[in-house]
Amino acid sequence: MGAGHRSVPHTARFEAWAPNRDQCLAEAVLALIEGFADTTVATVTAETQIWIEPTDDDDQLAQLLDEIIHRLDADAVLPVDIEVTEPQGGGLDVRLAVARLRDVHLTGSLPKRVLLSEVSMRRGGGPWPGHLTCPVCWSCPAALLVGADVLASLMLGWQVR
Repeated sequence: MGAGHRSVPHTARFEAWAPNRDQCLAEAVLALIEGFADTTVATVTAETQIWIEPTDDDDQLAQLLDEIIHRLDADAVLPVDIEVTEPQGGGLDVRLAVARLRDVHLTGSLPKRVLLSEVSMRRGGGPWPGHLTCPVCWSCPAALLVGADVLASLMLGWQVR
């Protein structure tokens, strides 16, 4: 089975899958982005890199999503392509191809932060099936000063054949 992701209709839930953990982390980021933006016609304007320190899966995922949201807010860019690798010794080396926020079609509210203490990525039975729960605070796309706490639940299922 290849890598991919999908949203679950009428919920704040996304599913992501890949043959390995690193690809699945990348799919989770893309699922988050597709929760509020259509990037199909976006043009890559820059490439950048993120380094996530070695720690447990929950913290690495939380830091990765937090960094994506920070760059969205601070730099008005979002990833349209992502590659995650774990170098020997741990950590995450994340390479992003980004587009400007103004060049994408917004389909939902922008994420403002991840509730880091609530992120959970648990390894299940088998080669790496897992479950990720990611509560996110969203804002309105029209820059209204209102927000809503939404529980975004990402089902990560690594399936190796």
